[in-house]
Amino acid sequence: MGVFASYTGFRVGEKDEVGSLPQREMALGIRLTVDLESRSALNSEVAAKVSEISAIELQQDYLKREIDHTLHEYQQEMTTQKELSKTYDQGILKSVALLKQLRSEFEKGLGDSLGISETIDSIYKMKRSRMETVQNFNLAKAGVETMVDLKGNP
Repeated sequence: MGVFASYTGFRVGEKDEVGSLPQREMALGIRLTVDLESRSALNSEVAAKVSEISAIELQQDYLKREIDHTLHEYQQEMTTQKELSKTYDQGILKSVALLKQLRSEFEKGLGDSLGISETIDSIYKMKRSRMETVQNFNLAKAGVETMVDLKGNP
């Protein structure tokens, strides 16, 4: 777009003479040129940027939902592992009590060593399983902390 103005002042002859020209001439105007090809390219570029922003917003929404879903899964895993740990604790306590009873009977000559060894084996297996649940609980807890950090810093 361009703006222009011009002023011309001249005198030819006298005012009373026939055919004399005006003393002043002034012109104002605006010149507007539109390059249709560059406007079309600009519109295409704007549309592309709008589409790109929309895609980024959709991706951000998807990632937020994915974080929420993963966070929920980790929380469920923590709950499950905690319940399993309690179950193993109860089983270990009951097995230790049974072991004491079997030892007492063995000392009295009423039982055999096979029952004692099976109970001891069972106790060690439950302790190992309980340690695995504690490990899984801690892994799930670390996952929750990671997801909370990701959610807090989009």
